[in-house]
Formats: sequence, structure tokens, C-alpha cells
Amino acid sequence: MDDFSNLSAMVVDQGQFQETAIRLARDFGRVYYYKPWKKSEPDRVNLSVGDGFENVIRVRNLFDYVNKVDQFVFPDVYDGDLQLHLESLGKRVWGSRKAEEYEFKRELFKTTLAEVGLPVNPYKIIVGTDALRDYLWEHDGQVVKLSVCRGDSETWTHEDIRVSRAKLDAMDYFYGPLRHYIRFMVEKVIETKIEVSYDGIVIDDQFTDGLVGYEVKNQCYVAAWKKYEDMAEEVRMVNEAFGPKLKERRCRSQWGTEIMVDEEGRPNFLDATARQPSPPGELQLEMIGNLPQIIWHGSEGEFVQSEPNAEFGVQINFYADWQDLGWHSLVIPDETRRWIKLTTACKVDGVYHCIQCEGNKRLPHMRERLGAAVGIGDSIEEAFTNASDAADSIKGFGLEFSKESVAEALSRIKAGEQEGIPFADEVPEPALVISG
Repeated sequence: MDDFSNLSAMVVDQGQFQETAIRLARDFGRVYYYKPWKKSEPDRVNLSVGDGFENVIRVRNLFDYVNKVDQFVFPDVYDGDLQLHLESLGKRVWGSRKAEEYEFKRELFKTTLAEVGLPVNPYKIIVGTDALRDYLWEHDGQVVKLSVCRGDSETWTHEDIRVSRAKLDAMDYFYGPLRHYIRFMVEKVIETKIEVSYDGIVIDDQFTDGLVGYEVKNQCYVAAWKKYEDMAEEVRMVNEAFGPKLKERRCRSQWGTEIMVDEEGRPNFLDATARQPSPPGELQLEMIGNLPQIIWHGSEGEFVQSEPNAEFGVQINFYADWQDLGWHSLVIPDETRRWIKLTTACKVDGVYHCIQCEGNKRLPHMRERLGAAVGIGDSIEEAFTNASDAADSIKGFGLEFSKESVAEALSRIKAGEQEGIPFADEVPEPALVISG
């Protein structure tokens, strides 16, 4: 096992993945955390993200520390150019580099699928919300995606114009004069019961063992650790086809795929995640026992196989309504702190504060995800109990955990196994886990 106690790392982030810095601080002697904050009139709130955490140093200016850092870590996308520049200076860099574009440049992703011989679900590019409205009026059962800016809108499914009309009206207001020029990708919903995925790590074109799991959107994630060779054939087929493109761009990062197997048995690669996912990135921080070794060696293109801390993991997201001032205060016991993963937070006088800052602005009293409770174990029941106990340990105003969503995830796991997608030797009855 490598000794990193005399080495330093810097996590460069937009605020969502500060827990990566906290995880690396267990191994590296010094860990810096940098989040962009500068503008003509910067604010103290945005500057405070990442402040106050033990063993993590929040820095204001990245390049003041370039010569003090041994390892740079980019858990998010949009900084591929900075990664390449740091690499040109001789620095170790963990990140997806320009492979990040496969995640948010939708048209590039589609053309690349064709180049590597993977199925391409027919799609149409539509420019402007007026044209989108006209098209959707005549076409139900469509998936609507945007390119480049992930913060503009989540991917959404159009089923009926009477329902989608309000969404389109809101988009008109949001984009204002830009609404005539926004590019949308629209494709037909793939009818299938079989969905598989990969959540692991890629070093150029080599893929580690990792997680397979089921997500209940925005609520929970239930994961099992799998050897790469034991993962679904469709997962390996997609990775191995896409691998040369990732190697070309020196992608050394977490890597996730969302794949739907159509009625003809073809694996339709729908979306790529070229960064730490959320979920199950929060679980990966605890389930991958040798994460610092993978990052250190993988940054230079050396493959290190991942080693699990447990066979199963459960992640339960938690939410609250934002208060008028945009802060939400949490008291977390030291003994469970490791299992609580926060986003855009700081710590002041022993209290954690999730921050409503630029980049996650919402109207007062809107419900927003503050983080997740995670648990690992040698059974699904043990992982759920550990995650549930961690969640119960938090003190905060109006916190909401959807533990019941784990039952829904288990139901989906059982349905998947009936379709020939193995998950675990023993999958408990959903109601028994929740009532437990």
C-alpha cells in the first residue's frame, strides 16, 4: 500500500464534490480544496463553500499553490482545458480531460456512437423553443435533452402536449431572447424493461471492477460490487467499443454508462458520466478501499484494480426546504460524520451549514438536496441499516429522507433479475428491509 502522508493533493471542484477532498485527507498529508468564486462583485457566501472542514485547506487562488501540490483531482467536468494545462506543467492530474465532452456535447456523443459501431437511437436536432413546441405537438413519447450547459435543464420526457405546455412556457421565460437559438436533441423513448449500467473507473481504455445498482431518481441508490468480467455483457460491450475514444483523450476518471437493451437485444448507450457520479459517487468514496492509489497511479496512465470495502452499499438522499437566508444548519455526530456526504457546505463552530450559493440558487422554501447518508455492508440489509442509522443521527430543521424508496429499488432489482439481470445471491423482500 502506498504511503501518501508526505504528499499533497488539491481537489478542484464547483462545490458538489467537496467530500472527495475530505475522503482524500484520510491518506494524503495535506489536502487543498479550490472552488471558483471570483466575479466583479464576489460574495462571502459563495467563497465559504468548503471552509472549516478538518484536514482540508480551502484556498482562494489555485495558481498560488500549483508548485505545492503533488496530485490534482478534478471530480467534475468543464475543466478539461485546465487539466491539460496542468498536465503540460508536469503535474499529476486525475480527471476526464476532454473526454468530458462526451457527457454534455450531445451531438458529439451521438456521432461517436456511430463511429465506434454502437447503436444510435434516431434523433432530431431542433433549434428554438417555438420549433420544439411545434414538433412535440405532433410527437408524443419523446425524450428532450440539451447540450453543453447541464444547469439549463435536466433531461425530460414528453408524453402529452397538454402536460408539456407549461414546461415549454417556463423554458421561454428562462431563456428569454436566447430561446430562438437553443439547440435541443429529441429522440423517441426506447420501450424496454432491461436497463443496465456501469459505475466504475476508467484509465484510458481499461475499466475497473465497480458498482452495479438501481436508482430511484433523486431518492436512493442500492449497489452491489461486481467484478468487471461478471458485469452484464452489454456493459462490457459498450465500454470496450467506447474505450479507444476514451484512451485517445486520456480519460482517467470515474466513468458511468446508462444502457437500455431494446427489443432486438441491442445495447443503446444513452448517457455517459465522465466524472464522479451523484449517485453513486458518494458510495464510491466508501466502497472503493484503495481510491487514493487508483488516483495517484491512474493519473499517469497506470492501471490499478479497485478493491472493495464491502459487497453492498445503500445511499439515501436527504432534502429540506431552503430557509429565507439560504442556509440550512446541520449537527452531525463525529461517529457518523464519515457516512454523511454533504454538498455546497461549510463548517462554523462545530455546525455544518449547507449553502444556497451561486450555482444552486433556488427560491426560498424550495426543496433541495443537501446530501446523502451512505451505508456499506456484506448484505443489503446491513448496508441499509447502516445508512438508515447515519441518516437518523443528523439534527436539522425539516429534513426529509425517503427510506421507503429503498423498497422501490429492491422491487426493481427483483424485476431485473426476472429479466435475466443478476444482482445478488440474496435480495431481501422490499417490505422486510424497510420494516426491519
